[in-house]
Amino acid sequence: MVSVRKMQRGDAKHASKMTKEIMLDCWRKYEKDYYPKKALDFDISVHSPNTAATRLNLKRTSLLLPKKTMKLLE
Repeated sequence: MVSVRKMQRGDAKHASKMTKEIMLDCWRKYEKDYYPKKALDFDISVHSPNTAATRLNLKRTSLLLPKKTMKLLE
């Protein structure tokens, strides 16, 4: 079981990098034959550290991270 915690402002850079890695991995494994790379690049662009930090200030936003590690699990 994975334990999660609320994302802090200092997590934004690493969380953005982790999201990009996940999106690229999924695209390579499952989507590259039908989802254009240009569309993926746009999707990744809206997951920047600045966007994550800005979303933390929104009242209806919940951003969660693993408690113990921010590494991808395979």
